[in-house]
Amino acid sequence: MNLNRRCIVKAIVYMGVAAGFFSVGYAASGTPASGSLGDVATNVTSSFNALGLMITAISYLAGFAFSVASVFKLKQHKDNPQQVPVTTGIAMLAFGIGLIFMPSLVQMGGATLFTGGGVTAGTSGIACDTAGSISKCIGQ
Repeated sequence: MNLNRRCIVKAIVYMGVAAGFFSVGYAASGTPASGSLGDVATNVTSSFNALGLMITAISYLAGFAFSVASVFKLKQHKDNPQQVPVTTGIAMLAFGIGLIFMPSLVQMGGATLFTGGGVTAGTSGIACDTAGSISKCIGQ
């Protein structure tokens, strides 16, 4: 494998940027993390809600972008049918529509699969999503 000087410099720059982001994030937290593994697990699981919202937002934006790009591809096909196939524009439109409706489809699929309220096992035993006791959750 032949590594030239340019590749090595790029790798060093990328590692420096990553280290900078890590240090800024650590400094922005203010207080050092407690040493408890449970606190780390709580922090990780609390960030899943924000991750879901981010995936939803990316899905909407990408869906609209693919839909707009499909209009331009269909226009290119109209101008030059030999160069750009019509299936490209149609596929991009279908993919864009799928991305736009993906969050609602995931939500409906989750409601269909998990209708009885979620029962989740965790570090402290079984927790119930409904406002009831554990015995109610097990009996569902």
